[in-house]
Amino acid sequence: MLKENQFLLTQGLVFVDLETTGLEPGSDRIIEIGIIKVRDGKVVGKYQTLINPQKPIPADATRISGIGDAEVATAPKFGDVAEQIVRFFDTGLLVAHNADFDYGFLKTELEHNGFSFGKPTLDTMQLSKFFYPTQTSHRLDMVAQKHNIRIRTRHRALDDARALHKFYNKLVEKFGADRVQEVILKFVQHRTAKGPNGVRNQDTLL
Repeated sequence: MLKENQFLLTQGLVFVDLETTGLEPGSDRIIEIGIIKVRDGKVVGKYQTLINPQKPIPADATRISGIGDAEVATAPKFGDVAEQIVRFFDTGLLVAHNADFDYGFLKTELEHNGFSFGKPTLDTMQLSKFFYPTQTSHRLDMVAQKHNIRIRTRHRALDDARALHKFYNKLVEKFGADRVQEVILKFVQHRTAKGPNGVRNQDTLL
């Protein structure tokens, strides 16, 4: 498994963030996705799109992200962009803040559209807790504040994914690439293409 994890790191890191209509995959839907793919320290791909969830967006979700029914009215449905999205995860390690949440939604939506999805993941919240155990909160807002990371628009998918990439770079600058990768190898979570989606409460963790 260690050698497999080491190989994953050579394939790159895929930083991803989602905005959704709520907290439950299956009943709730993705309304925006942002992806930044990094290999050998360089950004090799970016992707962002609003997604029409085919259901009304609750007021609470709009309050958090600023994305409402009007913004997604002409956006593609998830099935229209599923193939583009899944290509970003053909190699590398899926990286997200509270990764169970984003992975659960991606897995549900992709499998609903006929794609098998069982990618290994890395949770940047776990990295924050490991490297900064005395920090009182590891929500993305607090992580960004501690490391002087400017998030252009919080709770917009590409900006949040970009913040995760910057956080990773901050760790490398402070602790060195070898040490950060050594820790990452311990925290990689392998997933299967079938089985339950582990999801935690996004509001309390992000």
